[in-house]
Amino acid sequence: MKKYKLTDKTKVVNGHTLCRIQALKDFSDVKKGDLGGWVEKEENLSQYGKCWIHNEACVYDCACVHDDAKISDNAIIYDNARVYNNASVLGLARVYNNSRISGDAIVLGYASVSGHAWISCSAFISDNASISGYACVYGFSNITEKTVVSETPLQISGTKHFVNMNGEKLQIGYHLYSIEYWKAHFKKIGKAENYTDEQIKEYKSYIDLAEKLMDIKPHAV
Repeated sequence: MKKYKLTDKTKVVNGHTLCRIQALKDFSDVKKGDLGGWVEKEENLSQYGKCWIHNEACVYDCACVHDDAKISDNAIIYDNARVYNNASVLGLARVYNNSRISGDAIVLGYASVSGHAWISCSAFISDNASISGYACVYGFSNITEKTVVSETPLQISGTKHFVNMNGEKLQIGYHLYSIEYWKAHFKKIGKAENYTDEQIKEYKSYIDLAEKLMDIKPHAV
């Protein structure tokens, strides 16, 4: 049995005629008869899993929402974008081109994800952050404000936290600093995060590798 249907309520968004959806059965926090957001066609929202489009959110073109993903508020998903697993796109966020949002990732506020970017795991993208190109944001990364990320030349899954290069800075877990700052404070930060001595050595090797890849001159934080 299908979990939702397209109603006869329509609106036009960027030249696409969208239909409001309505639940045909209870699932997750959705009740039979509830009205949801807007889609251009059934292919935009899977009939399986607990995925749902809430409020005035829109999904169109060849974009698809599936698994247990949630799109809410006034978020818009279009082009060939995919949102799946337990990911959420909220607020006025935009996800488009060939980008992917997966895992338990959250994109909200005025954030945009485009190009071939991939946001996954427990990454949190908000405010006016812009993720594009072939950037990959994983782990517990927290990217906010007007941060622009267009490439990720290094992404490592360490024994305790993910490691990501972000421009001329390096992010380990929630900590985002310059290479020079990491070199001066990695032991102190490692101890504060309850790293073992071996893990501190491990992450020092990642800092050294990132410095070589960045090929930047020392600079202050």
